[in-house]
Amino acid sequence: MERSAALVADNVPSVEFDTMEATHETLNVDAFCMGLWETSSLHAVNWLAAARIATEVDHKSQSDLTSVERFAYEIGVSATRVEAISDWRSAFESVRKRLASDEAIERILRMRELEWTSFDFDDLTVETKSAAYEAFLCLRDDGIEMEEIAVRSGGRLTSRSARSNELPAPVATEMLTIPVGVNVMEPFESSEGWSILKLTDRRRPVSTDPDVRAAAVAELLAETLTRESAGHISWIGPI
Repeated sequence: MERSAALVADNVPSVEFDTMEATHETLNVDAFCMGLWETSSLHAVNWLAAARIATEVDHKSQSDLTSVERFAYEIGVSATRVEAISDWRSAFESVRKRLASDEAIERILRMRELEWTSFDFDDLTVETKSAAYEAFLCLRDDGIEMEEIAVRSGGRLTSRSARSNELPAPVATEMLTIPVGVNVMEPFESSEGWSILKLTDRRRPVSTDPDVRAAAVAELLAETLTRESAGHISWIGPI
């Protein structure tokens, strides 16, 4: 929310306003167009849902409040209201910590094992289908290294990493089964030309990976808060 508020402030036109009301109207229009109100409402829904189920809330003093909350004080929002919203935010953090148990995270990893499997691979991209298949045959049948093929073909060779769910389904399916470092995949058309991939590493998701752990906690949190807020939200539709 703080970043969104800063973006709104940065995008206010550099003109002088006759009244504070005109300034507020411009801020409201910018915030609406950038989706700040929708984002803020979703934050509030999640925080309030968390407040319904939190067992402990760390009540913050005014000195601990975020810059947005301090700004709310400054423009006249009641202290009671600001502190209530701050408690919702604290409840959200409390629920997040409570859900991040090793057992719960391992459950998510079992569910998402294939989707969150990570691959390292070399990607040789050439301009045409015929050049791609010629390079593929040289790699597969003649054992020429990809670096040499890249020089010969004028292609671009890059090393990449991606999760299974970030790749086209046929590519991900093949990468889940082919031997690491042995085979090259048949050429396929991509947004940048024709690609030939060689898998160099494959890693199943583990809870000790910070990125994997964060993704699992985010899913646990979304699952819990969606269940808690179900039936309590009425969307009024587009304005």
